[in-house]
This record gives sequence, structure tokens and C-alpha cells, in this order.
Amino acid sequence: MSTLRTVCPLNCPDCCSLLVEVSEQGIKVQGDLRAGVSGFICAKARALGDSVFSSDRILYPWLKNQSGWKQISWEKAYDILAEKISQTVARSGSQAILHLFDSGHNGWLKNLDRRFFQALGGVTEPRGSMCWGAGYEAQLRDFGAVYSSDWQELLQSKLIILWGRDPAVTNKHLIPILRKAVEQGAQVVVINPLQCKSAVFAQEYIRVNPGTDGVLALGLCYIILRERWMNFDFVKDYVKNFGSFVPLVREYPPEKAAEITGVPIEVMESLARRIALEGPVMFY
Repeated sequence: MSTLRTVCPLNCPDCCSLLVEVSEQGIKVQGDLRAGVSGFICAKARALGDSVFSSDRILYPWLKNQSGWKQISWEKAYDILAEKISQTVARSGSQAILHLFDSGHNGWLKNLDRRFFQALGGVTEPRGSMCWGAGYEAQLRDFGAVYSSDWQELLQSKLIILWGRDPAVTNKHLIPILRKAVEQGAQVVVINPLQCKSAVFAQEYIRVNPGTDGVLALGLCYIILRERWMNFDFVKDYVKNFGSFVPLVREYPPEKAAEITGVPIEVMESLARRIALEGPVMFY
């Protein structure tokens, strides 16, 4: 048996270091305790070895015809692709080819397809995506730039709001830091329409009606504006189009927001006060 040090190839910012044990029985993947992500890995990473030897793994190309799927040789598959690509380029140019791609696996071979199409003369590619692209665009529109806080800043926070997120499932390496922040006295509020595992860390769990998070945010803004709890100097120096935002906020007083979201008025009043006056606050 041999043990190799490597890094997880999955599309995840944690970039976990892995120890891979290779033997006649197969591959075993585990976290590397010498790495900076606490040494434990998610279920997807642990299953990397299983996917290599899975009986369901597709090892050969398949072609669909009227009777269903039929296995073909690699040579046949290459011939079909080369013919289709050549015909399209000759008829309409290389930009008539639409290359759809996204993340998922970040190994060294990840970008070979793009290099191929660039060598072909350039093709049409999508801009943005429903995953990273949507998140980036939301941050640009909300904050003007794509900036994120360091995880360690949770330890400086007095109030942590997990809004629509369940890091106990989706970001396991955040949990030790979140647990330490709670031990230091940080308060955690969970806002989610669903029951989530991260609620175990929360002192308050706010169940909002599905699809009404935006209304809840506007209701909180209404209260903060009404009580003049906001930092007017910050708004003046850094916030654009605030004058256009205020009329929208005024459309959602607490009474209306409570009816739509299902969150009681007194809960919104309390949360708005805590956000405005009990900082530092971390939204995640």
C-alpha cells in the first residue's frame, strides 16, 4: 500500500489537502491533518475513490439512436465529432458552435476543452451561470464589488446571522470557527424557511415564508430608518442611489412585512435593533 498527498479536485473554495491510500483493494481518501482545514473532509471528497471504481462509471462513448443508447468505439466517437464540427465551421464559421461548460471538477485537464475551441478559431460561450455567475452579479448589485469577509472575522462578531444558509451541510469547515465564536459569546440567528442543521448553534430561529426573504429585509430596513438607527455618514459617503431605495422601503412597514413573511412584528423589531446597535454583525 502507498499513500499519496494531493488536493481535492472538486469545485470548492476550501481546497482540502488529501491523503490517498492506494492498495490492491482500491483507494481510500481521507483528510490531511497537516492542512489548514482541520483535517476532516466532506462526504463528496471521501467518495472520490468510490467513483473511480464504481460499476456505474461510464468508460466508453455511447450513441443514441431510434432504439436507444448503443456503445460505440472511441474511434467512431472521434469521427462523428470531427465530422460535425468540420461541417459547422465550413458552413457557418466556428462561432456557430455553442460551447456549454461550467465548474464541477478542477483538475489539470479542466480547461483542455476551452483550449481546443480557442485553437479552432473561437466559439460562442455562455456568459455567467446560475451558480457562481448569479452570486457574483448579486454581490455587484448589492455591494458594488465582489468582496467577502474572512471566515476568521466570525470570531470578532457579536451577532452572526445565517440567512438562507446551512453551513453544517454546505460548508463543514466553517463549523469549528462558528462553534468557537459561540463559545466566545457570539449570538447566532438563523433565518430559513426550512429546518436546518445549523440551527443547533442558534439562539434564535426565524422561520420565514418561502420566497419572502426580500420582504423581510425591507421590513427590517423600514424599522432601522424609522428609528434613525442607521449610519448616515456611511450612507452619504459610500451608498449610491439611496434616495431611490427609501421609497421602496416605505412600501413595507412591519405590519405588511409580517403578514407576507409570517415573521411576527416583535421579532422583526428585536432583530432590527440587534443588527443596528449590537455589532459587529456578520451576515452569512
